[in-house]
Amino acid sequence: AADFSWRRIRFLAVAATAPAVLLLGHMMPLAGPGLALRLAGAAACILVLPGALILRCLAWPSSPGIAIAASFALSLTVVALALGLVFVVGASLDLAALVIVVVVVCAAVLAAFRDPPEALSRAERWAAGAALAVGAALGGVVWWAAGSLEGDVFFHLGRARKLAELDTLGTLTTVGEFEGGGLHPGYAFPLWQSVDALVGRFADADVADVVVYLPAVLVPLAFLLAYGAGSAVFGSRAGGLAFLAVQAGHFGFSGFFRRDGNRAGIGLFEHLSQPQAASHVLLLTAAVVLAFAFVRHGGWTMLAVLAAGSFALAAVHPTYAPYLALLLGGFVVARVLLVRGWERLLTRTALALGAILVPFGLVLIVLLPAVREASAHTPSAEKRAAELANYGPAFTSLGGWIGLA
Repeated sequence: AADFSWRRIRFLAVAATAPAVLLLGHMMPLAGPGLALRLAGAAACILVLPGALILRCLAWPSSPGIAIAASFALSLTVVALALGLVFVVGASLDLAALVIVVVVVCAAVLAAFRDPPEALSRAERWAAGAALAVGAALGGVVWWAAGSLEGDVFFHLGRARKLAELDTLGTLTTVGEFEGGGLHPGYAFPLWQSVDALVGRFADADVADVVVYLPAVLVPLAFLLAYGAGSAVFGSRAGGLAFLAVQAGHFGFSGFFRRDGNRAGIGLFEHLSQPQAASHVLLLTAAVVLAFAFVRHGGWTMLAVLAAGSFALAAVHPTYAPYLALLLGGFVVARVLLVRGWERLLTRTALALGAILVPFGLVLIVLLPAVREASAHTPSAEKRAAELANYGPAFTSLGGWIGLA
């Protein structure tokens, strides 16, 4: 009975760490360690805490990697619903912040009455702790290497600043790039930019500082998700740590160059405040965790969480969801060709594919009007020729068609 009560108190104490860190940061100057604590606490309160408490009310997974991926997916879903409410009623981002706070408080009350989760094994705690510690160390390097803004970041910074500062967000075009210019169809619903804006609101920091320094805070989350992905796919802690090492090397230290030929710092890790890098490093990895966790263990709760994660990925960057479906489809083909007894996984894999593709299709239907209104959807011959000249190496000409190289 004492152990039962202690595990319940320990979970709530860990959940209270995020607002405690945020409060401590607010007691310090808005620079250096104070800014780091504010951003870390705000990011945890927005991207982890709501989903963790909701998951605690449903069914807490036994694996820390699966738990963090599910918490992240559910938290982003809460942010998406809160942002949608803002645009429906024409309010400011304060309403979204209020919705998140209400969800956290209500879920915390319900979670307090749930049975505590099973204690993790010492080996599992050490492996997840090692992933978190190495991620924190690299996060310090990313913070130190943070530099001036350049490239596409101004596009996303401008949208995040409008979300943070406008008193009325009546329609999605309110945060468009140019008056009367239409929306970029790939970012028509500004979910990840709203995360930047909400972190700035919770931390009481300028959005530009959030865009520059938030990536350093998100690196530990990226490492935990990578560990979870390897554990879910290979079914072992060693597989989790191996996949973490590969992912860190691939995203951080290989093949990412600027157009002038110089190395782009620490790869995608220093761009996690932007939707493209966040989709690659965080959302896709979390979706892989959830997909293979469902295929391996089943459970309707995990299927629903996978659908939530797929919806968040499609909302942040719609074009990346099909790649996740291709990955899972390739897994099915490999199982059929190479492994006996694959039939028992076929139903689960089909359901997982549905949980990925159905939210993606719904998001496309919602975005269809914005796509049709975008000039890039039906460009003139001159504009198409100019774009191919600019992005030519990325494409292959196939007669009258073009394909990704």
